[in-house]
Amino acid sequence: MLLAAALLTIFLQAGSEGIQAFTAQSGVLYKSASFTAPVLREFEVGDEITVLRYDPQTDYFEVVIGELRGFVTPGDILTNSKIAQMRQKPESVESSDIAREKYIETAERQAAEIKSKAAARARRTRLEKRFGVAVAARILRGEDWLGMSKEMALEALGKPSGINRTLSATGTHEQWVYPGSTYLYFTNSKLAVVQDSKTP
Repeated sequence: MLLAAALLTIFLQAGSEGIQAFTAQSGVLYKSASFTAPVLREFEVGDEITVLRYDPQTDYFEVVIGELRGFVTPGDILTNSKIAQMRQKPESVESSDIAREKYIETAERQAAEIKSKAAARARRTRLEKRFGVAVAARILRGEDWLGMSKEMALEALGKPSGINRTLSATGTHEQWVYPGSTYLYFTNSKLAVVQDSKTP
């Protein structure tokens, strides 16, 4: 709760085309009202932001930052009287206890989203440094391909449920068993054969 409550402190003044504000922590501007949407740009502490409207169905604010129009989460804007008015449902007036509870739930959800996105960004960066951008993208999509290393397979598919190892004159052979009747066959640490229920 403390993390979400501290995400953004803003100075607001009424404007004819929205509410003017200043960010107090870095974040991202999304193309649409979803944290999985493409990122239009990042913003830094002290960037000017114009709040246009609130979308109650997605729980995102539509804003303008610089020349770009997009969406930010409510956690990027600390609720004050003007922002609260945008979020208030006209058909009902909630008690302060209920409103506080909903705010806490929203703040905790936003904090969890931010933590999850930060972990995903850190993993992408780590994989790109280790394997390069193209291979990292395939790993993040959960792909397997001939010639991939065992390390890549672990990153892409996770730990197998079982490993059968054979030593022969031609080298070391391993069969990795995954749920759903998927088998990966490695020869000298490189993927040589993929067998699954979809293979003809």
